[in-house]
Amino acid sequence: KCTVAAIFASVALANIHIFWGVSLSKTSDSSQEECTHGNYFNEFVFPWISLTVGFLLPFTTMVITNSLIVRGVYASHKRLAYQYSTTSGGSWNKLSANSDRYPPHGNRSPPHRDKLSSLTTMLLARNATFLILTLPIMIFLIVEPYYVSEDQDSAALYLTWAIVNICDYSDHAINFFLYCLAGSTFRKELRNMLRPVTRHTAR
Repeated sequence: KCTVAAIFASVALANIHIFWGVSLSKTSDSSQEECTHGNYFNEFVFPWISLTVGFLLPFTTMVITNSLIVRGVYASHKRLAYQYSTTSGGSWNKLSANSDRYPPHGNRSPPHRDKLSSLTTMLLARNATFLILTLPIMIFLIVEPYYVSEDQDSAALYLTWAIVNICDYSDHAINFFLYCLAGSTFRKELRNMLRPVTRHTAR
């Protein structure tokens, strides 16, 4: 409950400027009114707030925390490798040959090394996709107020706005597919979760 309340308060605070930043104004021919947000705060100040809150802080947090995760997992990997080497008399093959859980090391890496590689790949991929898909809309919001366009250029501006919007929403939707592609543990748990459903459907 506290987490949900904190998220709700943060989102409401980040968008509270809409209450005073939107107004009705006459069109160029004064035939009708239109809703507009064309004021100094919305056009020149809020895009920088959005860049800070919506990109810089999350991206910095992701890079730092993911680096700490990889560092911790790598330290654990080194400890496990040392324990395997000492308990098996310097040979991983001896340990894996006596285990029903892991096959011999002839053609594969120790399991903890595979998990480390999979985790590192998944975290790097998540950071990269967040950077590639979120940064364009932030840049667009900052540059757009300075862009004075003619009617022909307005079409290109609207097209660019549509593309960066799609990229931004794709970042929210891509997590599932990214974890499936880059996370072997996630794929394994997904298969285990879907297996009873598949069996029930077959019956």
